[in-house]
Amino acid sequence: MTYAERIYRRDCAACHGEQGDGQGPEAYRLQTKPLAFTSGHFKFKSTTSGQLPLDDDIFRSIAEGVPTTSMLPQAHLSDGEIRALVDYVKRFYPEFDSVSRARAVAVPTSPPRTDELLQLGKEMYERAGCVKCHGSDGHGDGPAADSLRDYSGRPVDIPDLTYQPRKIGTDLEDLYRIIQTGMSGTPMPSYQGVFTEKQAWALVYYLDSIAVNKWPRGMMGLVEEEVIGMRIDMRAAHALMMRRRGMGRMMDRGMVRERRKER
Repeated sequence: MTYAERIYRRDCAACHGEQGDGQGPEAYRLQTKPLAFTSGHFKFKSTTSGQLPLDDDIFRSIAEGVPTTSMLPQAHLSDGEIRALVDYVKRFYPEFDSVSRARAVAVPTSPPRTDELLQLGKEMYERAGCVKCHGSDGHGDGPAADSLRDYSGRPVDIPDLTYQPRKIGTDLEDLYRIIQTGMSGTPMPSYQGVFTEKQAWALVYYLDSIAVNKWPRGMMGLVEEEVIGMRIDMRAAHALMMRRRGMGRMMDRGMVRERRKER
């Protein structure tokens, strides 16, 4: 057994499965199903629609986790261990070796936030058809919501856009990026080339303006399925607890991002 395989079996296989198919023994407990690496559909990435993620995208998902899901930040792993995992999970999808290197979507400098942009953002939300899935008020209850399926035929859990934290991240840049990239394997399309920069930022500001609710926090400040993640992955849960107490090697997710930039 290789170094990377040992780490994967210890820290990932319970949910993602030993074969990377998302069918680990704990997957049945989860509403947000574990990613099947074998599918090639990586939802959270910086590359354009139809392209595989960058290594840094996979690194980020491992290091920072996915808020509100069972995928906790893997703060107990070193940079070297995370990089080994990145290389290991890519083996589950052979196309990583055969495609040309993708490029990250550019995120331009944000314009000043104005009432005019907020109004434009609301108009773009309606004109682009966001209401069909996300609902007129962003609660995930649009007329098409119940009929939506992902690439595997499973019903799609439409996020309530009025709540924070978001799965995609906490920064406005994360919102801009997901509008450009879409979400692979889901009905969420890419709007790259559809919106101008001004229109995209206007939509970002509008979405941020309606995110007025906070998920109720439970044990250790965890929200939603993070609590289940704590029970599944005690190593990650302990590291997260230490970090939130100010005792860990990283005090917040911003430090993870700075570490990523330095690489």
